[in-house]
Amino acid sequence: MLCGIAGLVFVAYAVPFLGFLASLCLPFVTHKARRCLWPEATSGFSIAWSVMAGVGLWLPGLLSLFTPILAGSEEGGGFEASTLWLVMPLCAPDNLAAVLLPALAAAVTCLAGLLGAVATRRGWPWVAAAWLAPWVHQLVFTQFPHEFIC
Repeated sequence: MLCGIAGLVFVAYAVPFLGFLASLCLPFVTHKARRCLWPEATSGFSIAWSVMAGVGLWLPGLLSLFTPILAGSEEGGGFEASTLWLVMPLCAPDNLAAVLLPALAAAVTCLAGLLGAVATRRGWPWVAAAWLAPWVHQLVFTQFPHEFIC
């Protein structure tokens, strides 16, 4: 079950069109698996943890999408996240390693959070890992030279 959820995270970060759908399914899957992940939590806490984790996975990409508008029309204004091409898949990196290895790093981060959630029987490790995963993706993504192909 844990590897399946981490696999959904990998698909969310590696496959542009299907990944967006996988990321939307992720809160439903983690809430459905609540008896295995955090059995002592109430349904309300499980829903909250699942939704917060889903928001954390896409927040940097969404911020990247909207901050150029907020920053104005200056050159270089705004924040550019590595997950933007997954939220708005108009262009993609030309290097397969720049796609797969950052997605793998994000999935491993989420898997560590899931293991922490199972060990503590609380959802906060999963939420923290889901919020950390895009930044791990960004860090690994910047290590590979790439260009975007449109």
